[in-house]
Amino acid sequence: MKLRYLAPWALLVDLPAGVNGLPSQSAQSKQGHRVATVLKRHEGPGQKAAHSDNVYKTKFDGVTWDEENWLLTTTTLDQGHYQSRGSVANGYLGINVASVGPFFELDQEVNGDVINGWPLFSRRQSFATIAGFFDSQPTMKGTNFPWLSQYGWDTAISGVPHWSGLILDLGDGVYLDATVDQQTISNFQSTYDFKAGVLSWSYTWSPADKGVFEITYRLFANKLNITQAVVQMDIIPRVDANATVANVLDGYSAVRTDFVESGQDDGALFSAVRPWGIPNVTAYIYANLTGSAHVDLSSRTIVTGKPYVQSNDSSIAQTVNVKFSANEPVQITKFVGGASTDAFADPQQTAKTAAAAALAAGYTHSLQSHASEWAHVMHDNSVDRFTDPTTGKLPGDQHIVDAAVIAVTNIYYLLHNTVSKNALAAVANAPVHETSFSVGGLTSDSYAGQVFWDADVWMQPGLVASHPEAAQGVTNYRVARYQQAKDNIQTAFASSKNHTRFDPSAAIYPWTSGRVGNCTATGPCFDYQYHLNGDIGLSMIYQWVASGDTQHFQEKLFPIYDSLATMYSNLVERNGSRWTLTNMTDPDEYANHIDAGGFTMSLLAQTLENANTFRAQFHREPNDTWSEMATNVLLLRPNNITLEYTSMNGTTVVKQADVVLISYPLVYEHNYTAEMALADLDYYANKQSADGPAMTWAIFSIVASAISPSGCSAYTYHHYAYEPYTRGPFFQLSEQMLDNASKNGGTHPAYPFLTGHGGANQVVLFGYLGLRLLPDYAMHISPNLAPQIPYIQYRTFYWRGWPIAAESNYTHTTLHRDPETPRLPTADPQFQTTIPIHVHAPNQPPTLYTLTNTPLTIPNRMISTIPTIQGNKIQCHAITSPNAHQPGQFPISANDGATSTKWQPASSARSSITVTLPDPSTQVSGFHFDWAAAPPVNASVLFHDAPLENPAQVLGIPTDLYRVALTLDQIPPSVSPSHEVQIPAANTTTVLLPAALQAARYATLVIEGNQALGEGQEDVGATVAEWAIL
Repeated sequence: MKLRYLAPWALLVDLPAGVNGLPSQSAQSKQGHRVATVLKRHEGPGQKAAHSDNVYKTKFDGVTWDEENWLLTTTTLDQGHYQSRGSVANGYLGINVASVGPFFELDQEVNGDVINGWPLFSRRQSFATIAGFFDSQPTMKGTNFPWLSQYGWDTAISGVPHWSGLILDLGDGVYLDATVDQQTISNFQSTYDFKAGVLSWSYTWSPADKGVFEITYRLFANKLNITQAVVQMDIIPRVDANATVANVLDGYSAVRTDFVESGQDDGALFSAVRPWGIPNVTAYIYANLTGSAHVDLSSRTIVTGKPYVQSNDSSIAQTVNVKFSANEPVQITKFVGGASTDAFADPQQTAKTAAAAALAAGYTHSLQSHASEWAHVMHDNSVDRFTDPTTGKLPGDQHIVDAAVIAVTNIYYLLHNTVSKNALAAVANAPVHETSFSVGGLTSDSYAGQVFWDADVWMQPGLVASHPEAAQGVTNYRVARYQQAKDNIQTAFASSKNHTRFDPSAAIYPWTSGRVGNCTATGPCFDYQYHLNGDIGLSMIYQWVASGDTQHFQEKLFPIYDSLATMYSNLVERNGSRWTLTNMTDPDEYANHIDAGGFTMSLLAQTLENANTFRAQFHREPNDTWSEMATNVLLLRPNNITLEYTSMNGTTVVKQADVVLISYPLVYEHNYTAEMALADLDYYANKQSADGPAMTWAIFSIVASAISPSGCSAYTYHHYAYEPYTRGPFFQLSEQMLDNASKNGGTHPAYPFLTGHGGANQVVLFGYLGLRLLPDYAMHISPNLAPQIPYIQYRTFYWRGWPIAAESNYTHTTLHRDPETPRLPTADPQFQTTIPIHVHAPNQPPTLYTLTNTPLTIPNRMISTIPTIQGNKIQCHAITSPNAHQPGQFPISANDGATSTKWQPASSARSSITVTLPDPSTQVSGFHFDWAAAPPVNASVLFHDAPLENPAQVLGIPTDLYRVALTLDQIPPSVSPSHEVQIPAANTTTVLLPAALQAARYATLVIEGNQALGEGQEDVGATVAEWAIL
């Protein structure tokens, strides 16, 4: 991200803040209608139909998507599995609930495993917490550098009592909670309403000898009043009966805490806990009930000895008596308040007042304030839309339907872990907006709830573009720990840098951090992933460019950026005429304690160069030594491929995106051409481990879109970025393609994996539109939409505080100022009337445009129409398969014009892919195949004019349904990987026909066997990197 074309206006730093406008009347009307619809949908028993004709099947059985109303609905009940639990949060309170209702739940073993991953290795179960509620503990079960524990304690997120439980108890040991017998549940339906921020359930419960009960639950954590949450239960009994309903605070989720107190207070139930090792911090959870006429609130009493009341001290339950009359609805509403000392001086009073205020407001008004804030924060234009602008419908392509769903859930799951500007004002600007993102957010303790580079590089960029005020919590977190980062320099004595001299202004952040941000055994500062510090610098630049707030950048963020540059300049060492870093780890965590990490060295150089430019801008003297260092960092590029580290060879397998990050997000250009970037992409895509985490492929998609000269591999990588990692029913991402630790390299995956959501959330804006948030005077884009996508309306994004709308078809992109979205108060007035636009293409100077107050239409790159293989008639055309495939190894990989993507069926049994030819009268002169590393034993090409349901089954059967155009049975095996770092040798077959053949409407490739399968290996199909019809 080299600074370019810095203009004189950039020296103006004391610009008057703009006045934040209101949404347009049209936008306000839409939001009002949206809230009214939400209120109607979430009142009374049962789940109200949305009356939408825009509903689609998703990739998951029994799960549908309502594109108009943003509803994911499942009719499949899957108990005891973390993947099926819903996550609800508002940026301060967070909770994870069972698939059958708002209950605490313990996981059931799957493949003998019920363990969450590093560093806690704790049992998987429901979790609830409050933002920033970190403990302090001397050691963790898992560490990076265990000996560092003697120099500073570690930190993990602590839980609070699970607060959403409302349990119907019919007596005689019959009750409704997470352990309910699935055989007693019918007509099950659960819906996540992403426009409302409401998770709901409805079903019929028919326990033996107890009658039938129609059950509805609704749960939300108030997005405006963030210390409040609401649970509502509606019951329609089909029999007369007496029962109790238990208001439960389940202390089993209050992990890593000490009990403080619990009891009843003015009718409300409460429990309080303190995080381990932090004696001056306490969290209080309060819960109070209201009920309809059949609920006797005067009967409230503490109950013990019930199986749904845990025996630990912080668990407490209170029951009320209910008298059921057949077919007469009963409603019970639970109002929750939660607070901790981290944000509020008197958390008990804050939590008590919050619960009381919610109860006084009532369910409808609470829901209205909540839904209104969601409509304001996540308005309809804040999500990428794939619908046809004329019909309002999605294309009939499952890939695009699922992309439309994930476009909503990505933004939602990120936003529900942030505090909105209005919510911040509602708590009088209490310090609730500086907790950043943990890997699993507020609904999970995966990775101990700590903050990694995941927040700065993966979650923040896509969110800050469209929601800069919400995303500011990421940089606020680093600002709050700046002094600690400066103090961390003093711990260099415990590392290999114990003889390095550091300047007083230098600062260094730990790899993982929580409460304090000190160097720890899980979060070392030295001899590890130094790139984190430059990553933090990138996020600060993004915040500046999106918000336009130069004053904030100069006063709060630039001092940190300069301190990090100072640290880098102190850290590097001379290596002849070059500068290097030793004993470090690049983002690829399969390779530790290496030298001159390719991404880190590039990032370090750019950080130094940017820091000098910022110094000049803000009237400080640049450092000439930094410029010399930046120009001469050690980067090795044998065969035009950037080495990830100096001792790397061609057999290296990579865990996650590393060198490819040089192209994006870094946008490093010093002696780095588009050809080098493409070589790096193709090489490292082939070396990427299938056991790596979810976010990698998003970067590959963005980079492929920017630098590929032909083809549509960006579209393939786009789907790779989320599809194999998505879990039903609510489209949350797992860290791994396979959740089975015995098959994925030993990883117990983080879940939900917000890092993956953050990566996937970047693809459309930064890939297809090609947006780059560079700190100069121009907006930088490079539009290049894949042909499989007929149309995209990009989410409204901010540049220098001004809201910009854009849409693309395959040939053109139109930009305009969004008239429905107000500018930010920090919008830079320099761009009130005109915005310079630079449109980029590889190896060319940018084409310059100016965006005024009228729409601007520019041509796209349209690289998909450029054949990678000359004469190929099927590149990027629709292609399908009736056979299962390996995760991420899609059929679309076989004709996307890139050999770095591959189709691989799940079995070596006969499998097929079918492509639709653009012109059935085409004369075919030959075929080309790239088999990659695992060629089949034999292959055939069939031409046919009518679809074949399963071509693999009919091949060889005499029929006039198809013609055999080609048969191959002497396919050579692929060569083993070379120790030399080079693009893998291709194993290709090209057949030129003696006489041309007329094509047909469809062409099918059938493959069988896998020559790469060794004895005893698990069966898997062969690979096809590219198939061309000439």
